[in-house]
Amino acid sequence: STVNTDGTAYLGRLRLRLDSDMRIVLAHETTHVVSQRLAGGDRDWLWENASVLSEGLATWVHYHFAAQSREREQGLLVLAALHSRRELHVEELADPERLVELRDENLKYPAGEAVIDAIVRVYGAAVLPKLLRAFADPSLPADLSGMELWRATFQLAGMNLGAVEDEFYREVSRYAAEHAAR
Repeated sequence: STVNTDGTAYLGRLRLRLDSDMRIVLAHETTHVVSQRLAGGDRDWLWENASVLSEGLATWVHYHFAAQSREREQGLLVLAALHSRRELHVEELADPERLVELRDENLKYPAGEAVIDAIVRVYGAAVLPKLLRAFADPSLPADLSGMELWRATFQLAGMNLGAVEDEFYREVSRYAAEHAAR
């Protein structure tokens, strides 16, 4: 993994490449550690099963430490192209194995960031810790995965996943129309 990434977070430890933008990588990896702890030590594997949300949150945070980047623009263009071809499906994003099977695994970064951004536009940033804590809620069935896991955690957090999906697609569609020539 270290060949393909600028940093990793594992068991509360961060490893960073020294030749990268340390501020951004530190923000990204620290988000993984904090989110994993908020999602509950005993049940954090449920949060890890929502890898698009996990990577999306870390990417969303790191973009708050960087100006609009070429990498982010490219990710949004990929989402716009998939949406224009009617190949961008939240159901695929919610299922990490299916996503890897059907798409480039790196789609989880821009798609996840766009989902987190949609959550923030609909509910505000203050709801994000509540979503993370929903993954740790003992009333959340431990055998859920994919869209069932997303729906249940959003419901426990007091959010409507459908409203977030609508905002996600609305923003990707707006971006696609705005940059259609590209």
